[in-house]
Amino acid sequence: MIGNKAKNLLYLENDQKINVPKFMILSSKYYWDFINENHLKNKINYEVYRKSFSFLRWEEKWDCAFRIKNLFLNSNISNSTQIKLDKLISQNKINFPIIVRSSSECEDSDKLSFAGIFESISNCLNLEDIKNAIIKVYSSLWSDKTLLFKDELNLDVEKSFMSIIIQEQIISHYSGVTFTTNPNHNGTNTMIVEVCPGGDFQKQNIITLYFDKKNMNITSNGIYYDSSVYDSNYIQNICSLLKKHIKLFNYIEQKFKIPMDIEWVIKDEQIYVVQARPITIQNKLTNEKSEIIDLSCMSEETKRSWYLTLTLKRGELFKLYDEIRTIIIPDLKKTGELFSSIDLSKCNDNDLVREFYRRIKTIEKWRILYIKKLIPFAHGVREFATYYSEIIKPRDFYEFINLLESKPRISSYRRSSIYKLSLLIDSDLSELIKEFLCSKSKRLNNKYIAEFKNKFNIFYLSYIKLKEDYFDISFEHERWTDRDDIILKILLNYKENPEKFSISKINKDLLRNYFRLANNFDEAYKLLKVGRLSWQIRDDDNLLLSKIESQLISAFNEIKLRYQNKKSEIFENAISDMYKYQGNSLVPSTTNNKKKSETKNNEIIVGRQLRGQPAVAGLNHGYARIIENFEDLKKFQVGEIIVCEAIDPTMTQIIPFCNGVIEQRGGMLIHGVIIARELKIPCVTGVHKLDSFINNGDYLTIDGDVGLVINHGNDRKIL
Repeated sequence: MIGNKAKNLLYLENDQKINVPKFMILSSKYYWDFINENHLKNKINYEVYRKSFSFLRWEEKWDCAFRIKNLFLNSNISNSTQIKLDKLISQNKINFPIIVRSSSECEDSDKLSFAGIFESISNCLNLEDIKNAIIKVYSSLWSDKTLLFKDELNLDVEKSFMSIIIQEQIISHYSGVTFTTNPNHNGTNTMIVEVCPGGDFQKQNIITLYFDKKNMNITSNGIYYDSSVYDSNYIQNICSLLKKHIKLFNYIEQKFKIPMDIEWVIKDEQIYVVQARPITIQNKLTNEKSEIIDLSCMSEETKRSWYLTLTLKRGELFKLYDEIRTIIIPDLKKTGELFSSIDLSKCNDNDLVREFYRRIKTIEKWRILYIKKLIPFAHGVREFATYYSEIIKPRDFYEFINLLESKPRISSYRRSSIYKLSLLIDSDLSELIKEFLCSKSKRLNNKYIAEFKNKFNIFYLSYIKLKEDYFDISFEHERWTDRDDIILKILLNYKENPEKFSISKINKDLLRNYFRLANNFDEAYKLLKVGRLSWQIRDDDNLLLSKIESQLISAFNEIKLRYQNKKSEIFENAISDMYKYQGNSLVPSTTNNKKKSETKNNEIIVGRQLRGQPAVAGLNHGYARIIENFEDLKKFQVGEIIVCEAIDPTMTQIIPFCNGVIEQRGGMLIHGVIIARELKIPCVTGVHKLDSFINNGDYLTIDGDVGLVINHGNDRKIL
């Protein structure tokens, strides 16, 4: 079996009127030889069906595809393929570049093309390049994109295959795509031709021409191009050149008896058809009218389309890197600092309410930027991970992460500052803190403030500075600065467990090896920079956004305080609007909105095995501590295993003291995984319906190597 793309090429090649670059096909037999000789079938099965596929988040599907690709990259080409390639090389003098194309059974049908969903690798210059390209194309059968459309593609480990087209890559003067019928107005007599100079079809330099299929002329107003890139004489030459080939495009449509999507190149005025497939009408991937994306209201198809728009290309990532580093992050910091510098107690009522609404409006602005800029830039880590894996082929899937910690994140500075302040705690101060904790108060009252100032003034001043610098943030619509009871308890934990504090360092040997094996130093350096910034702001952006939200809560608290003494209508309206806002806050909630009592019975669960995604390797045991709010954080004890929907970046300072992290949300780039990996604490993510199977106090075993959690109920005996 050879797939539709290969079948179409063979059909074109047999027609003397059509020039097709020389090519060779590797049928599905060679794919199965590769899978069987490297014992990959069971490994793919394990990755794809580690947990129920319908419960996998998009990030988990990317992780799954990434692990499968690493399995492929660390495998060898089959013996039969090696023999076939040796024969090709011996019979042909390869003095031109080669492009290795996919030809899956899933693509280029007359119903669904799935164009661009599988890999094509160009500029292969030798046998080793071709072999590596074949493996990459094979792995694209199990990419994140294909896993998103698993049902439509009918992906099956036992049945799905990938055939390969090994094709001469023409060094051309022009490249383009022709739609023999306008795909947006099917049935019309208009043909669309898109062309750009050179052999690399670049959308940003595209020239679009509309031809009348009957008279072969360009329609009125049928030429679109960027006048800052091309002059009118150049465009006129392009029009004249392409007009000569319109008959060929019509001929191919008649040959297939269906409107066609044709890729071609022109060299020395000779046109070569690279591939051809039926035109299919697919939904657009973006909703340009919508600025705020609410995934909860999206259909599954719309969600997948939006997810696909998040996989930015390298050029887009490089451009966004500069914007985020020099504009977005500095503006985000400046906004939070500006709001925190305003003394709201000195504002009159009208100014206070105006300031409240200014902060809501600012949050709306940042919500849009977060979705449009910061979420897509998270792909920078994935793009770097893919590049690193392709050139290094590491056995450890996540080895690339060792190169990303070039600059401490805000959470790292926060942990360091907490640790340094904890060194000032002596036995007397420790007793005073414990006395306060026993008082059940959330905030230091005048009595304790006076005692701190009188007896431990240096500590107290440093403590206030710590809160201003790192705890003026929000968690579940409350401010950390209002929870002295939790912050001081954390300080005691650092004092009593100093061995838990550590800072990760860059592995310089891996860094040297990365640049040594990279073919393009400039590209490798840019991707590393993008990966590092993307990794850093995975936490930092949320903390900076949380600071802005904290300032909104501060204004709201001041309004509520005044409302108790003055029942003003402007205060009532502001309070009402705040409650509406809290259902759509700037920083997405990382806890389940349902309380545990609503989602499960308080039954003892014994011997329950829960399967998730392996996030951080390691085996450990401990009692479960379910985290949903500040009160849960207060109850947390050293040595417990944290169980939650997802770790919020504002609460990562407690992670050093837990024995493991279990999260319902999946993905290797979520906050809990980042900090757990840095601290080498076992972590399992993507555990479906976590809150239905674990109670507070259950004794758990966590295995981060295989993504397994065992619930022993209230029995400490390891089963």
